[in-house]
Amino acid sequence: MPLSDSPLRALNILVADSSLLNRRILAAMLERRGHSVQLVADSRELLSELLHNVYDVLVMDVTMPHMDGVEVTEAIRSSVTDRVDASIPVIALADAKGEDDRERFIKAGIDGLLIKPVRITTLLQTVRDVMEHKGRQVAPRSESEIARQKDGRMRELDFIFSEFGLDRDDVFSLYTLVKESLPREFSALKVAAEEGWLGEVADVAHSLAGSALDIISEGPALVAREMEHAARNGDLQEVRLLYAEMEPQVFRVYAELERLVG
Repeated sequence: MPLSDSPLRALNILVADSSLLNRRILAAMLERRGHSVQLVADSRELLSELLHNVYDVLVMDVTMPHMDGVEVTEAIRSSVTDRVDASIPVIALADAKGEDDRERFIKAGIDGLLIKPVRITTLLQTVRDVMEHKGRQVAPRSESEIARQKDGRMRELDFIFSEFGLDRDDVFSLYTLVKESLPREFSALKVAAEEGWLGEVADVAHSLAGSALDIISEGPALVAREMEHAARNGDLQEVRLLYAEMEPQVFRVYAELERLVG
């Protein structure tokens, strides 16, 4: 979906899911739209995060180790310490059977329920709905915030040095590697998307998302993660929309790589 469709200001979102893949997909969906995301794997980490940091929204799987989503929400709502926002908007993610437990979730204090697999447009609309219901600010982000994630610009060298522990030679080796591999991989992705080969789309997108491309340019890698998710859920229309969004980002990265390493 076009990034400007998101009606939300930049939010600080806590995502809790025991599946590493699910956490990465949700982070990619949200970060690509300018939101900050903190990921945790279980209920203990979740409650610790809420005790030590402030979040706008909690998005969590209802089945987690140690405590399930209902127990976690009840603990949050009954908290008496000022360090925990007991009224934080809570969105639960459940499988198809979760619909049968909707009443129980609402009674526990869960504000929104989404059935997996989750589409980003539905997630963003639900975030907006639960925040407005709680009287939270949802003013639109500025165009500059949207553009920062959308245009596929290269990461700054200083950021790569500090965040990934690489030196200048390492980075320029990555530039060369990506310049050589990107046309081949992106061409394969284009063919797979056009032909409707969703298994191939998922595999190539997964490769792109986990490659050196993610180190040198955030935008295309985030789109690739979301494309993999759409392909694995059989959503060819979403795959093609995401490909169209990713294409100019990849062209921009490649042009910059040609300038840098020839």
